[in-house]
Amino acid sequence: MTFFTDIQTRQDLNLLDRYSNKSVYAIFNHVRTSGGARLLEKMFNNPLIDHERINLRSSIFKFFATVDIEFPIDNDEFLVVESYLESGGISTMMSFIGNIRIAALKILGVSEEYELRIKQICAVSKICYQFKNFISEILAVDGDNPLASELLAAQDFLNKEIHTKIPSDVQELSISNLTSYDRKFRIQVNKQLLGIIDLIHHLDLYVTVSSLSRKNEFSYAIALPGNSNVLSMTDCRNPLVKFAKGNTIEITENKNVIFLTGANMAGKSTFMKSVGIALYLAHMGFPVPVGQMTFSVMEGLYTSINISDNLEQGYSHFYAEVKRVKDVAEAVSSSKKVFVIFDELFKGTNVKDAYDATLVVTQAFAQYKRCGFIISTHIIEVTKELGACKENIQFFYLPTEMHEKKPVYTYKLKEGVTDDRHGMVLIQKEGILEMLK
Repeated sequence: MTFFTDIQTRQDLNLLDRYSNKSVYAIFNHVRTSGGARLLEKMFNNPLIDHERINLRSSIFKFFATVDIEFPIDNDEFLVVESYLESGGISTMMSFIGNIRIAALKILGVSEEYELRIKQICAVSKICYQFKNFISEILAVDGDNPLASELLAAQDFLNKEIHTKIPSDVQELSISNLTSYDRKFRIQVNKQLLGIIDLIHHLDLYVTVSSLSRKNEFSYAIALPGNSNVLSMTDCRNPLVKFAKGNTIEITENKNVIFLTGANMAGKSTFMKSVGIALYLAHMGFPVPVGQMTFSVMEGLYTSINISDNLEQGYSHFYAEVKRVKDVAEAVSSSKKVFVIFDELFKGTNVKDAYDATLVVTQAFAQYKRCGFIISTHIIEVTKELGACKENIQFFYLPTEMHEKKPVYTYKLKEGVTDDRHGMVLIQKEGILEMLK
């Protein structure tokens, strides 16, 4: 079983757009190796639901956040090594015949393959020595290193098997040495060297992500087993918004719904996205844009923030909203433990229908106490009935302050319900009515 999100949620939170510099993925996408990039994408596509695995991965990132060491591997040279070692698994005879052919071609004046083979062998030697030094630097760092045993095993292998550093500017190797090195790297210890390559990919990712965590002042969440329902965040902020304000929330089994009100532009959507992003990253075991965070592992995350109509299928905006609520209802009622974020329920219909639907849907979802919900609305009248019938619903709002008849937004959560209504203020401020006279 894996952590579930769908396309709508990923788009709402702008999680994984490899071609945009304004996605959550782009924050971390500064790895040096192509293997590190593949690993990053794999982790983004497969959040975890086991609290022990989450905490282990988080502890690795946390350790490397204390290690101010530059990743030493050059990607161009590393690509040469990867390609060469992945061509291994050949027989000793094939290696010998191949290198004899290369040497014969050189004698005949065709030296490209000979030069490439020397380049490959020298690159393997250089990368191994760089990596040995890198491991030594990491192991010298004080603190509980979750990768210590794995790094020590790699160091022991390299010390035993890679004895001689070949000068990187070497231009000639005898056929005997060429064959000897090729046999060793592509046959005798090929499997172990491919394991070293994989470890380099992981260390590239760990060092890069941890460095970005320091730079952005992210923290490391603590995952709890899924048999509880806890979400505690302080200073939770949206990492895609410059100078974003942080907020604190607390969700438990007996207080599992946050009902949010606030005027347009008060920051409701940005706040809700910040919670969704933090929860997603936490399930990856990644650093989170939060002061402190503790959470019970969920099975999935659903959001409904930027729902649009579907002209191809003949869906109006309101029907698209209804379909989205149905999808979430199916997940919740099937006993899945999910976190749900609804921004402006049923804004595609009239006020009376929106009031009735928001009331009954919120009441129905609230009874599923294994799940967590954040629901926002403009229809503040519905809060009176909700407060009277559901004590597990928390009410918060994002205030608007009027300064010289101009709305100013604090973006800081307050407990309670707002009666802010500043639509006409904005219309008057823009001079629309005067324009139409």
